[in-house]
Amino acid sequence: MVGKVGRVLFVDQWDEQIAWVNPERLYATNAEFSDLDPQSQKRLTRLISIDKIREFAVLCDKLIDKEERARIESVDFLSRVPVGVYQFRILVPNGMESEEKVCEIFVYDNLLKSYQNMIANIPGMFSARRAELENAGEELTDEELWGMSDNCKVCFFEDVAPYLAFNIEDIDNLIRYYFQTSMVPTFYKLQDREKYDVDALARHIVVNRMDPIRQKQYIQ
Repeated sequence: MVGKVGRVLFVDQWDEQIAWVNPERLYATNAEFSDLDPQSQKRLTRLISIDKIREFAVLCDKLIDKEERARIESVDFLSRVPVGVYQFRILVPNGMESEEKVCEIFVYDNLLKSYQNMIANIPGMFSARRAELENAGEELTDEELWGMSDNCKVCFFEDVAPYLAFNIEDIDNLIRYYFQTSMVPTFYKLQDREKYDVDALARHIVVNRMDPIRQKQYIQ
């Protein structure tokens, strides 16, 4: 229970820290990002940028373990760029009422197979319990939800190489979405991911001995 409280506090603190960044959300169905209009692609880039700011802040945290920092920093840059995102809306309790929450779960190389396996198995794991609650006119409690999330973590993410991007609250949200809609969310694949590889960009600049003006033009 302490761990659950701790993770909620961490997320709440981040909501306060990045409240000044309020990107419009991307709502599309059955599409790849390459098929979206330029404005939607721009919003996606802004969302990824916020996720990278979050990662950088954790790396800069003076309390972080030195070995943990070294492990994270050893990950090549392109692996830090998501391969895609699950995006959906859920209702979350807020006092006596519920409020809508937009969820964006960025999926990275090391997490992709785990998420795919979990998404494929969610209906089989929870359909019976969902039917019981629906027939009884009841909702899933936080305690039961957290138990389901922990079970999914053990089943699908236990052997995943640790990475900063994994957040157990994302699993909470995916399960809550299923119980509220009887569906699993759509995965949106990020196209042309290699364009985000700053290591490759830097190598290209060095190899071609670009002057500052050419560097600026290339980067833009």
